[in-house]
Amino acid sequence: MTYAEYRAMPDDGKRYELVDGVLREMADMPAPTLAHQLVSRGLFRKLDGFVAERKLGQMLYAPVDVYLADDLSYQPDILFVANESRAKLTKDEVTGPPDLVVEIVSPASRNIDRKEKAANYANHGVREYWLVYPDAWIIEVLELKEGKFQLLGRYGEGETVRSEVLAGLEFLAETVFAA
Repeated sequence: MTYAEYRAMPDDGKRYELVDGVLREMADMPAPTLAHQLVSRGLFRKLDGFVAERKLGQMLYAPVDVYLADDLSYQPDILFVANESRAKLTKDEVTGPPDLVVEIVSPASRNIDRKEKAANYANHGVREYWLVYPDAWIIEVLELKEGKFQLLGRYGEGETVRSEVLAGLEFLAETVFAA
């Protein structure tokens, strides 16, 4: 199936990701836990506040389709599109790689987030990828270098999270988890 065919489907009220031309129903994954939702909300507030104050671009949260190729689209938990990339924002989706993608990792999504999505986001040019582990109170920030993600930092309690894409952003990791 192509992305155009997926978008042409009647709305059945379900959420999907398109991976290698195959629809993956989001309902196949357990519903996000309360911890996932609280961390997502806390992190979005921090990132969006920073971005809005500096007028850097747009922070968005799920569900929004991110079109990466004719056979590939995801709905990241949180994403950032810089002003320079604003043309990627259309009425219906983000067409092309966001500058920053955040996935809140659950036991059910761990392999998909760490392997499949990391590889696809890197291959399509996402500049920075955050993996957030609510159960461990850890945030991993990965930076795209020479076509692959490399660990920029692994932040836990008492440590200051930093970003290359959002230069100047700093916050204590636990402030997101204690939201």
